[in-house]
Amino acid sequence: MKNILFSLLVCCFLLVTQNLSAQEASFEIQSKGADSKHFIPIKGDKLEGQNKFSYMFSSMSVYKIKIKNSKKEVMIRILDEKENELANNFDEKSKKYKHKLDFKCQKTARYYVQLEEKN
Repeated sequence: MKNILFSLLVCCFLLVTQNLSAQEASFEIQSKGADSKHFIPIKGDKLEGQNKFSYMFSSMSVYKIKIKNSKKEVMIRILDEKENELANNFDEKSKKYKHKLDFKCQKTARYYVQLEEKN
């Protein structure tokens, strides 16, 4: 019974995506801990009036951010608590924004994911 409930919970999380207000793009963040084999979706809190979301990331975990349903390029930025940029999805080689960003967290803390449509 516990396995069935856990499976249902995971399926529900897989259906959750967060929408950018008044834009076509949406995104999903998945997390995988150091001892885990699988990624699971996580949910953050949208900061009012901004395309910025607050998350608690854990050290030694990997976070995958995927852009969905956007016809435009979308810049993804990961910011620390002081809003210093730690990572982004710009590819220097192609000079384009990738539709995903992988981030390995080094310190358990609050982080921000900021999105901005380009073009």
